Amino acid sequence: MKTQSKIIMLIACITLFISCAKDGEIGPQGAQGTQGTQGATGNTGPQGPGASSQTITVTSNQWSHFGTQGQSGDGYQTIQNVSIITSGIVSTGAVLAYISGSTTAWVALPYSAPYSSWQRYWTYAYQTGQIILECQDSDFFTTQPGTQYFKVVVIPGSVMHQNPDVDFNNYKEVQAAYNLQD
Repeated sequence: MKTQSKIIMLIACITLFISCAKDGEIGPQGAQGTQGTQGATGNTGPQGPGASSQTITVTSNQWSHFGTQGQSGDGYQTIQNVSIITSGIVSTGAVLAYISGSTTAWVALPYSAPYSSWQRYWTYAYQTGQIILECQDSDFFTTQPGTQYFKVVVIPGSVMHQNPDVDFNNYKEVQAAYNLQD
């Protein structure tokens, strides 16, 4: 009898293995399960770097003349150290510059100031750690600009998208949008 039970068991196992094949079609998707419980809230990550600004006063003796008076290319420039212009800002961020005669009303650069028979053009360029400010007069007889006030604003690329509709020519709007402290 033991032998007969073993043979029946062996036939049942062989039948089971032979009948289980992967030849059939995949069945329909089952119903959605119930929502699991929400896990614990993780810690808030550190605040990334935001926009920042630096005010620069350029005095008369900090301007250097370039070019030849009376010829195209005549003007004045100054190179100022600006620690907030980092290599990361140069690579993926924005550097904005503004000029003011009194530090209360800021005008975005580049800027053209009209005079009676000529224009004064204010421009800027930058590199890591520095801003280059220039002025040139349209009559090619650029006068020394004297003391001027500039505001430099840096905005990391990672936060520029937070305020896509900001008018970068309007310092008050930039200040409010990026919470700049003067």
